[in-house]
Amino acid sequence: MRSNVFVWLMAIGILGGLVLPDLVFTQGAGRVYNPRLRRTYPTVNQALAESRNGDTLLIIGRVEGAVDLSLAPGGITLLGKANGGIPAVVSVEACPGSQAVIDARGRQGRVQIIGLNVEVPSGCYGILSGDNGRPLTVRNCRFVGRDRSALFSGIALVNEFGGPFLIQGNQVTNQLVSAAILIDGRNASSLQVIVRGNRVGSDVTAGIIVSDIPSGSSVVIERNVLEGGDLGRGAIG
Repeated sequence: MRSNVFVWLMAIGILGGLVLPDLVFTQGAGRVYNPRLRRTYPTVNQALAESRNGDTLLIIGRVEGAVDLSLAPGGITLLGKANGGIPAVVSVEACPGSQAVIDARGRQGRVQIIGLNVEVPSGCYGILSGDNGRPLTVRNCRFVGRDRSALFSGIALVNEFGGPFLIQGNQVTNQLVSAAILIDGRNASSLQVIVRGNRVGSDVTAGIIVSDIPSGSSVVIERNVLEGGDLGRGAIG
């Protein structure tokens, strides 16, 4: 079933306590800020390459360029911060070779992605994780097509195991979406996933897909809202 789901997605066009400093940037300017180093970067990847385990990177304004989380030497948090009323946006003009705006497959520790607006070009994933097993949180993010005709997928866990994985409070907008959220397990390796409180707009091919979950796993799907127009395939298990 896993391979069938993955092939299907490819075929249809996819493949508390942190105190933050006050930051002042030119309104609308996109920057990535590392509070530990007190240094700014024009791209997320440059900031990741100079990070260390446990760092938080603030994404401020609109930042262009695909994100490769394997560049971080350990766990990392990407935290969106509005700048002059402009939300934190990560965008790419065309789908990169990784097939994802944010590629989490090579992460080397616990990763949290919080409060980002992700603009996804056609034929691309917003966030892609696979064959990794390390903890991943995607929370309070918004996924929208790079343009109004984009056919894209939101968050995908492909052939995953371990965890825990938390996908909570995200929004996938009502554009031509292939799959808003995909949870796909790996053979006999158990995984722990919570998909909670997400909102999926209409005009999607499938809202939430759950596939190949082995025994011993814990997968909780609760309080999500599918707004309709999903062609009757809101969840596939």
